[in-house]
Amino acid sequence: GRLEVTLLQERTSKLQSDLDRFYSLLSADALMGWQEVDRVVKEYLVEERSTVYRVEVRTGAYPDSETDCEVYLQLKGTGGSTERELLFNPSALDASFARGSLRCFDLRTDAELDELLEARVWMGCTGERAAWMLEDLVVWNARTGATYSFPCGRILRHQGNTPVVLSACRLPRESCDYAVSFSVSERAGPPPESLSVRLFGTLGGEGVDVVLDAAAAVREGAG
Repeated sequence: GRLEVTLLQERTSKLQSDLDRFYSLLSADALMGWQEVDRVVKEYLVEERSTVYRVEVRTGAYPDSETDCEVYLQLKGTGGSTERELLFNPSALDASFARGSLRCFDLRTDAELDELLEARVWMGCTGERAAWMLEDLVVWNARTGATYSFPCGRILRHQGNTPVVLSACRLPRESCDYAVSFSVSERAGPPPESLSVRLFGTLGGEGVDVVLDAAAAVREGAG
C-alpha cells in the first residue's frame, strides 16, 4: 500500500543520510584508526534500540469493529519520537485486529522518549474491512514502569498520510480499577462467602491477589 511505500522511503532516506555522514567522516581523515572507525560505524550505522515500550491495542466489541487493513503507530514524547512502526501487516499473514481483541506489541527505540504526549495511528486500505473501532491504547515503559493510556473510542478509517492523533493520559501506579464478572449457575449451591482471585496483566509484572465478597457480588448481580 501507499503507507508501506512511504514508510520504506522514510527509512531509506534516513539510512542514506547516515551513510553520507559516515563517508564524510572517513574522507575527512584517511589515517583514522580502527578504533575510531569502529566508533563511527556504531554511532551512525548500527541501531541500538535499548528502550522498550510495550503497547496494548484494544479493539471494540461492537459488530464490524475489526479490521484486516494494515495499521501503523508512532509514539511522541518530550524526548523525541519513535519511527512509524507497522503493527499489523496483512501481506505477512499476520492476525487481524479481531472484534473484542487485546493485542500486545513491543516498540524499541534507541532513545528515551521521556514523558509521552501523543500516539499517532495510521490505517491502510489493502484489506476488505477498511474501518476499525479502536477503543484505546495502553503503553508501558519497560525501564521506568510509567504507564500511559491513549483513549480513542471511535471508528478509524484510511486517511492517506494523515494520522489520527491520540492524547496521552498518564496512569497512576498506586492503584488500578478492574471489573471482574462471574457466571453463576442457578443449579449450584449457595455461593461461598469470599473468592480469592489472582489478576495478571499482559504488560508485565507480578500477579495481584484480590479477595472478593462473593455473596455481595451475587446479590448485586441478581438485583
